[in-house]
Amino acid sequence: MKVRIDGRIVEREGCLVRDETYRHGGVGMSIPREEPELEEGERVLWALGDPIPTIIRIHDPFQY
Repeated sequence: MKVRIDGRIVEREGCLVRDETYRHGGVGMSIPREEPELEEGERVLWALGDPIPTIIRIHDPFQY
């Protein structure tokens, strides 16, 4: 899948995730969506109206 890293669009492996979005009378409905594979220290941001997610790198102050 396409992702944005450091202002550039690159290809990254993705996986399908199913989130339960609606519960009525004990019956849940899930809609699959694709999430990018993340490396250690990365987080994904989804901006409204932008189909391409942005991956940011998080600095862990406890990691040496």
